[in-house]
Amino acid sequence: DDLEYVAKAIRLSFHDCKGHSEGYGCDGCVNLNHIDNIGLEGIMEKLRPIAERYEEHLSRADTWILCALTALEISTSRTYPMNFIGRKSCEDSDDIGDGGENHGVYGDEVHTHQLLRHFTRYFGFDAKCTVAAMGLHGISKMRPENSGHGNGPLPATWVKDASYKMTNDYFKGFEYEWTYEERDNKDYPKFGEQSQWYNGAYDENRLVLLNVDIAMKWNYEEYVDDKGRIYCKVSDEANHHGGEDPRNVPECPRAYQTYNTVREYAENYGLFLNDLEYCMIQMYTTGYRNGYDNSYFNYYGDGRATY
Repeated sequence: DDLEYVAKAIRLSFHDCKGHSEGYGCDGCVNLNHIDNIGLEGIMEKLRPIAERYEEHLSRADTWILCALTALEISTSRTYPMNFIGRKSCEDSDDIGDGGENHGVYGDEVHTHQLLRHFTRYFGFDAKCTVAAMGLHGISKMRPENSGHGNGPLPATWVKDASYKMTNDYFKGFEYEWTYEERDNKDYPKFGEQSQWYNGAYDENRLVLLNVDIAMKWNYEEYVDDKGRIYCKVSDEANHHGGEDPRNVPECPRAYQTYNTVREYAENYGLFLNDLEYCMIQMYTTGYRNGYDNSYFNYYGDGRATY
């Protein structure tokens, strides 16, 4: 009944389903030693007794996906059927699923083309699915202690009045004025300096976008220095780059592969939900094909299972 776990369950599934050196995903494993995976231990511990209770019929990988599908149903008010059972859980993890390869979800990708290549390689996504998946940030919250990003020392959200209910406000928000800033993270040294974009004053309503979000509409590939700092603007907001006159800052070019999709989703909520459903089901099928000993179970949306 704790709705704060809706976004956490979906986040866990992304970190789980990212492919790795063997081209395998959705294996019920996340390595908590990787900095990208900080903050996932709570939902992993929450799901441990459920996975143990049904381990005769579901692998831990299946349980995590079933939980994510349920979270998507709660968030979107749509039906997300569990079409396949039989994903193989990794063998080198503890009882909550901590283990496996030490990788995060994004890697070192920083601009549009790199990000799209990354999501194609590790999730099988095209450009449209990548944009749709980013829309899930709209129900999420970033915490400085978990990511090095936030509203000063406070958590931040991507959209106004964020909740567990999915909207297309994430895409509408790209029309706001966004200012680039660097966080020194002196209170969170493990993350080092982080860059982000903000809208609004320093209060509880201040919104934040990450570079991976900005990359969905603007391609700053040619405007990144050797330290990863971005020196182009996405609006004429003042205080850009430490107060420099925005007239002296070049505009970031449009991300031609994704720009129109962002605008389409901002205008058409139903289209966003349709594409999100298709793309998430596609991602969750990854791993099922490998199964275990070809002993696949078929699950039907009405709750019947045959094996």
